[in-house]
Amino acid sequence: MRTFLRRRRSAVALILLTPLALVVMISLPVPIAQGATLHTACQASQIRLSVSATEKNATYEVRTSTGLHNAFAYELVPVHFYNRGRTCHLLMGGPNVQFVRHTTNVARLTNRDWSVPSPSANNGQRVLISRHETVEALVVIVKPVGKSFRGCEPATVTGFRVGDYANPISATYFVPRKLNDICFDVGVGRTVEDFGIQWTPT
Repeated sequence: MRTFLRRRRSAVALILLTPLALVVMISLPVPIAQGATLHTACQASQIRLSVSATEKNATYEVRTSTGLHNAFAYELVPVHFYNRGRTCHLLMGGPNVQFVRHTTNVARLTNRDWSVPSPSANNGQRVLISRHETVEALVVIVKPVGKSFRGCEPATVTGFRVGDYANPISATYFVPRKLNDICFDVGVGRTVEDFGIQWTPT
């Protein structure tokens, strides 16, 4: 069983959460590495991303106002951010994740081929990454079942894009990956997601 995110030599972790956990945790205090404001923002050229195998029907730990709890993921993908340059901080509000369907050619996509991007809920936070340090994020997906997912058009996707984590902000990292039941917006007046991003206290 995979527990919640690990950070080598650090106390901060990033997690992509379900909407229900996201609502609960937005108002919680988030411990961020001290001194982040004393360093410059990371450059995309110094951050190397890598992705581990998809885990199905996985559990992971999240901290809420009532303590640590196990949460369930229909599918879960660990994403690793490795800093091969000098100490820096990730951009505020990032990273975000956006899913792609129908193709892996991200240069030729229509608006309906992209899911709604899911940014970090704690937009005022910066995560400090030392030289040769790795932080890990989880892309967490839940089944879009029930009335709360009205307006979701579930689709099997061909991959996802990670962006807004370093300068230039236009830099992105595309991960070819088949994942199931990702929500796409069908235009019923509100955006519905079965994934999200949240900084998690340790």
